[in-house]
Amino acid sequence: MFVVISCSGPAAVRLEDASNCRELYVTSTGCPDSASLARTLVLAGAGTLADGGAHVWLSVEWLRLQGSVSQLPLWMAEFAGMLDYAKTKGWLDDTGEAVRAHLQAD
Repeated sequence: MFVVISCSGPAAVRLEDASNCRELYVTSTGCPDSASLARTLVLAGAGTLADGGAHVWLSVEWLRLQGSVSQLPLWMAEFAGMLDYAKTKGWLDDTGEAVRAHLQAD
């Protein structure tokens, strides 16, 4: 799965390829600077920019609420497995409420 942050036109954050719990990254389009990107993330309730813009802390709850697959039992199990793996790598925050994802360049 990956998250797309769009700063051009109506700002939006959306989840793509939600059924793929084997990868997680963030990409952006039309964001002129990190401040615009950070603002769009926060306003959507999707997460916060981290590590000088190299990563994003994504809200686990926001990810869960996106798309129709998020209510399927198989997806819920795979998503939990993804978070368990992230925890072993230090990519899950101490509260378990945010997961770190790499921000790919625009």
